[in-house]
Amino acid sequence: MMGIFEIVNNRLCKKIILPLIALVAILTATTLTIYSTKGYEVTVDDKCIGVVKSADIVDEIVEEIMNKAKATYRADIFYPNKINCRSVFFGSKISDEELKNQLESAIVLYSSAYAITVNNEIVAYLRSKSYAEEVLNRIKEPYVQNSKNIAEAGFLEDVAIIEKDVHPSQLTGPEEALAYLIRPNEEIKKYIVKKGDTVTAIAAQFGLKIEDIQKANPGLDVDRISI
Repeated sequence: MMGIFEIVNNRLCKKIILPLIALVAILTATTLTIYSTKGYEVTVDDKCIGVVKSADIVDEIVEEIMNKAKATYRADIFYPNKINCRSVFFGSKISDEELKNQLESAIVLYSSAYAITVNNEIVAYLRSKSYAEEVLNRIKEPYVQNSKNIAEAGFLEDVAIIEKDVHPSQLTGPEEALAYLIRPNEEIKKYIVKKGDTVTAIAAQFGLKIEDIQKANPGLDVDRISI
């Protein structure tokens, strides 16, 4: 009887051991498959833009984007975005070209600029404070040179230079900023005089001086106007 039991017992062991070996093989194959699809999830400001094979390619593409921007705008460029990579074992991978397109769309470029303001309104962004000062000095320069009695010229408007971060496409050079600031800005409007109007009232209505209205209407008698 003992011999029969031993034979049966051995058969049971074989039946149990074989499925265990098969299970180990399945687990090994699954593990290899998982590790073979290892990649890096790239996020910009916590938003996933794709999975890539190597984290190094992300740094290379970001550096390429920044160098291109610096060469294009001839200025120091930075970005406030938070770019991260984390190891993952799933997900389809995107190509390097697609990653580049995604990063170019997601990264926000900025450059430190010096803005010239007139009455608190920004009129020009320059790459450096010295450029902004140069523009303002060149506007005042003719008035000083053409008069022996003027040692220094100033502005009637509230003019200031402030530091501000802007997209580099908004930067201008000194010549462009100067041309914009000294451009003629007079505008001629027609007004139909009504009963009871006076030049003083019309000037107040449009925020003008009486001399401005007289200049635009040669020969006008400011004390007597007709409907």
